Amino acid sequence: MSVIAEFTIRTPIIPGVLEAVPEMRLRNPDVYWDDDGAAKAMVWAWGGDFDRFEAALEAHDSVGDLELVARADGRQLYAVVTVPGVREDLPYPLMVTHDVVVLEARGTPDGFEMRARFPSRSALIAYRDGCAERDIPFRLRTLYSETGTSGEPDLSAGTGTNAGTGTNAEPGTNAGAGINATARATAAGLTEVQRRTLCTAAELGYFEVPRGTTMDAIAAELGVSTQAVSTRLRRGQQRLVDNVLDG
Repeated sequence: MSVIAEFTIRTPIIPGVLEAVPEMRLRNPDVYWDDDGAAKAMVWAWGGDFDRFEAALEAHDSVGDLELVARADGRQLYAVVTVPGVREDLPYPLMVTHDVVVLEARGTPDGFEMRARFPSRSALIAYRDGCAERDIPFRLRTLYSETGTSGEPDLSAGTGTNAGTGTNAEPGTNAGAGINATARATAAGLTEVQRRTLCTAAELGYFEVPRGTTMDAIAAELGVSTQAVSTRLRRGQQRLVDNVLDG
């Protein structure tokens, strides 16, 4: 049975860059590989000084090339190309090996905060152990089923690693927040794409008065068409009204 895990991994590039620009926010990088072992990541950035962010990336030993691809609603899309041979130092090849589907990824000075679907608990353990073999710190925050039912987050089986459990959450954090959010969305009849679209729209300020963003910007963030965003928002809001307000 598939499981959804929320965890933090520390990659060799992002934490060092964001230490120089801690206010910068990154989201949902798409990673591609060249035959020579170099990685190309397409990543959205916002909220900080872009000049300092670019300078920190260009100065990083693992970054071979940097290109600004697009600007939209105060955000910038970058293509970040690593130097060859870093494949074994990054967690992304492991995700392909173990059929991991990334649902959410946010860059922070501590690493990437991830929410991902694993085909099984054993796949999650194998991924965790693969990170340990590459000296990639891994800390599990929350583990739950597709329906939002909480599972035991302890993955102590296998080799010792930096895997955390719900009891080791950082002070002031709510380790069960992901469980509750997903369970509430499921109870409200929302699909995963509707939940993500609504959350992204809210985060970008779409529901504020005046609006803080546009459907075009939401579509660019999610990598879908504006029409798809419109449909998801309309259907998602209708389900919330039908199942929550009228329930």
